[in-house]
Amino acid sequence: SGEHVFQVANADTPERIANHRALEGLDIPRTGVATRSGLLLTKSLLFVGEGVGGSPWLRALDKQTGDIVAEIELPNTQTGVPMTYEHEGKQYIVMAVSGSGQAAEIIALALP
Repeated sequence: SGEHVFQVANADTPERIANHRALEGLDIPRTGVATRSGLLLTKSLLFVGEGVGGSPWLRALDKQTGDIVAEIELPNTQTGVPMTYEHEGKQYIVMAVSGSGQAAEIIALALP
């Protein structure tokens, strides 16, 4: 059908692996981490947070190539599935974030 399927690691390689002496001299690509993350697909982008078990990053990937086109540091780890809405011609992404011992909060990000 001409469609391509990409698998992209959800996070960088953890330091304990990337800097392990048994792997010294090897070029380790992004391996990701085991997490529970929420995904959001738009017409051209896939938004992926590292989620519970990961770091507070949300990435936008080009859905055709799998390339990371934006990395957004969140105020805390993504704990809720992102949703999108449009208001007065502007598109937003909203999700819950939280951390150990901290109350959850809802954040909204405006797309350019």
